[in-house]
Order: sequence, then C-alpha cells, then structure tokens
Amino acid sequence: MLHSFTVPEYRLESLRKKLDSLNRKADALKIRGINYKVSDPRDYTYTIHYDDIDFRKKTFTIKVVDVILDNLTFGFKGWSFLAVIEHRKQGNIILKVNDDVKIPAKYRTTTNLLCEHCHSNRDRNNTYLVYNQKKGKIYQVGSTCIHRYLGFDATMMMNHASIIRNLTDIDSRSDWNLDRGWGKRAIPVVSIEPFITTVQNMIKIQGFVSSKTAREKGGLATGTELWSYWMNIDNPKPYQERFFEITDEQVEKTKKIIAFINALENKKRNEYEDNLYYAVKSGYVTQRTATMIASMVPYYEMKNRPVTPRESDKPSNYVGKEGERMNLTLTSTFSHTIGEFYVPGNRYAIPSVLENLIDKDGNRFVWFNKSGKKLEKGKTYSGKATIKKHQEYKGIKQTVIARFSFEEQK
Repeated sequence: MLHSFTVPEYRLESLRKKLDSLNRKADALKIRGINYKVSDPRDYTYTIHYDDIDFRKKTFTIKVVDVILDNLTFGFKGWSFLAVIEHRKQGNIILKVNDDVKIPAKYRTTTNLLCEHCHSNRDRNNTYLVYNQKKGKIYQVGSTCIHRYLGFDATMMMNHASIIRNLTDIDSRSDWNLDRGWGKRAIPVVSIEPFITTVQNMIKIQGFVSSKTAREKGGLATGTELWSYWMNIDNPKPYQERFFEITDEQVEKTKKIIAFINALENKKRNEYEDNLYYAVKSGYVTQRTATMIASMVPYYEMKNRPVTPRESDKPSNYVGKEGERMNLTLTSTFSHTIGEFYVPGNRYAIPSVLENLIDKDGNRFVWFNKSGKKLEKGKTYSGKATIKKHQEYKGIKQTVIARFSFEEQK
C-alpha cells in the first residue's frame, strides 16, 4: 500500500537523510526498509480565513513535493512495530505509524510501568506497541524487550516513529495558523483577481501611482500601498476599508483584464507583457510583483481605450482643380530630404524636401519644397499654392501642390 505525504521542498533534504539512515540500519538487519519516491516540486497555495467576508483572508504559497512511501512499518518474523507511547500525566501521546491497525483506547491511559513481555515494574519514559500479524494482537513492551519481538533495538523504532509523525504533522498542515504554514519560508500571496479588482477601486478613489512616479516624487506606488493594506486586512484602519468596497462592475472588468492578458499567449510579447502573462498564469500576487500587477489596470485601459477621431484620422479628399491657384492653411506632419539642386550664383546646393501636410478637414497634401526653408513638424503655414495634380498613395488621396508661398501662422 502506497502512502503519500506533501512536504515543503526546503524540508526534503533533512527528511531524505533520516529515511536513508533508517534504511541503512534496516539493510544491516536484513529486513525490509522503506522505499520512497519524490515528485517534482510544485507551487502549493492555501488560504487562512479571518471571517466570512471574502476579502478577510490571507493566502500563502510554498514549493512542495509529494513523498510517496511504499510501506510505513518494519517487520521481522511476523512481528511489526506499531507505535511509541509517550507517557504523560495528562494522558499518553501515541505516535502511531500503522493506520491499518486500530489501537485500543486503554493505551491512552496505560501505565509506563507495564511491559506485557517481562511484566517488570520499571519506570519508563516511553513504551512501545508491537503487533503480531498472525494473532492480530497488540503488545505493550519496554525498550529492552522490543528486541525479543522485532530483533532490533528501540532507538531505531523511535527514529522511525519520529519520521512518520513528522510527515503526518506536515501533511496535515497543523501549524499553518501558527507559523504561516510550514514555517516562515511560506510566501504570503494574494489571489490575482481580487487584487486587480481592488486596484481598480484605489485608482477610482485616488488615482494611479506607478513605481517610477513613486521613486521620483516620493510616496507609495499603488501596488505597494495595496499590498501593505492587504497584509493587515485582518485589522484594517478605517480609511482603508473603502478600498475594499468593490462593485460588480469592477469584478466583471477584472475578468476582461485577465482574459486580455491570457490572449497574449500566441502573440509576440515584450518583456513587460511576458511578466504580466506569467503572473496571470500563476494566479497570485507576491510582494515583489504587486506594483507590476497593479499596472495591469492602466495598461489594459490604454490598450482598449476608445479611439478618438483626430484630424489625421479623417478621410482625405482631393482639394481644388489641377492648375488652380488658391489660398491654403496647412500643418506640417512630416518632412524628408530627397536630394539637392543648384541655383546659378549660389555657392551651396539647396535641399529638395518632400513635405507632407494636412488641412483642418484632414485632407492630405504633398509639396516638393525647393525654397530652401524646411517646414517644422507640427507648425501651421498659410499662403497661396498651385494645385499640380491629384494622386493616391497607399490608398490615401493626396493633393500635390507647387509654388507654395507660405508664411508661418503665429
């Protein structure tokens, strides 16, 4: 019968040493030891609840492995070790290693003077329960008599019981509430969905502060601030309560944000998007990732904001008739030097510049500027120009002009 125990990865090395030491002793006695296998490490996340309100809880994660034992007991000539009894005034503690046998209730209060083999009255700190497989009977014996039944001393049994008890205690997570679950190496985490939802509410109340802004101007980044509140969620200050008063609309938006990040799976991602993607896959937030995950909200909003019409987004139409000279007011959008030409009497060549311009209605213009005065991007110019021709470039209608006698508008 296989027995599986979940163990923190950081405890695995010491556990291996104990099991291997026990098995070496079993080999020396020519008895069957305890074979075991260890699984690959994985993240284990668990939650401690403080009350019935969904947010009143803390979550932790830790790397764990599964240790799988093929048997829990040593046996010899039909006898097997069952348990150690630690005798105490308040009642006996029974360190059982074999769950297949029910231990009678009398052993909870049995005296430490009892040895069912030698029947000698001797003060003992511990006695041992051994099991006769043929008779199906349990016997309580002292350390000196256990050798008669099992063929090896009680020290080995104590070590065996200690290992099994340790495995059982760890696997039962009995120390979680006392010591953050399996010791202080457990990392506190927050489930990613309620964290993102609460970030939305913080931004609504007081705006978003990036880690860069916090460094440059002082104060706390939104993610850092929320993390500190969450770690004290079992005893929040009055002004912090409002951040956790979330709405159904914010919960639904969080689902959309998560779906948006998951959709990056098959897309080319930059380093920032990679971090967001794998953070969402992990399902939780740590202290180190809190500011990055908080930034997921403004990032999503930036990527999904409604497109507002701009002049450059308006459809371009042809303006005027070929050969017509007319007054135009145009804004420079792009300039590109395409060559040079010489004018008689000039020592230096004059650059020929391709000017791209736009009017207030979104109509596009092209001018091969040979005036020697390059237009400045973003500035607006007015003057007369001749309509040279109409053309299309990449599906966009353009009006080509010539002899643009421009003046910059102030």
